[in-house]
Amino acid sequence: LDRFEVTVGRFRQFVAAYPAAKPVSGAAEHPLIAGSGWNSAWDAQLPADQAALKAKIKCSPMFTMWTDVAGANEHLPMNCVNWYTAFAFCAWDGGRLPTEAEWNYAAAGGSEQREYPWSIPPNSTMIDGSYAVWSCLGDGSLPTACALTDILKVGSKSPKGDGKWAQADLSGGMWEWTL
Repeated sequence: LDRFEVTVGRFRQFVAAYPAAKPVSGAAEHPLIAGSGWNSAWDAQLPADQAALKAKIKCSPMFTMWTDVAGANEHLPMNCVNWYTAFAFCAWDGGRLPTEAEWNYAAAGGSEQREYPWSIPPNSTMIDGSYAVWSCLGDGSLPTACALTDILKVGSKSPKGDGKWAQADLSGGMWEWTL
C-alpha cells in the first residue's frame, strides 16, 4: 500500500497522460492471483478521451475535488473515481489495487487486530478528530451539514492517525477501492 491516498495533484498527472495512460491487458496483476490484471473487456468502462475523463471525475457539485486547472485542491484526496479508473490509475502509476485482505491487514495492524489503525491493543483509542477525518468534522465546525471544507489534505492526521506500517488515512476520509 502507498503511504498516502492519491491526491488530486497526483491524479492530475494521470489525466494529463490520458488516454495513452490506459492499461494494457494483464497490467497491474497481483503476483499471487493469476488473471487479476487488467482485462481488455474492461476498456469500455473507461472514458474514451481526456475530456470524458474530466467530466466523469466531476461527479458531485458539492464534493468534487477535481478542478480542470491546478489550484487549492492539489493536496486533497481524489474522489469521484470508479473502480475501473482506479485500477487504470494504479497500473499507470506502476502499482496495483490491494486485495481487501491486504487492505484490512494494514488497517488492523496485522495480527494485532487493532480496533483503529492507530490503536495499540489492549488500549484501543476511541475515535476523535485528532486521529482521522470523519463525520464531516474536518474543518472543526459542528456537523450540521457537510461541506468541501470538511475534506482535509491527504495525511493531515499523520503521524498520529497512522497505522502500524505508517500508512495514513486508513480510517476516515475517502472510501478505498480494492481488487
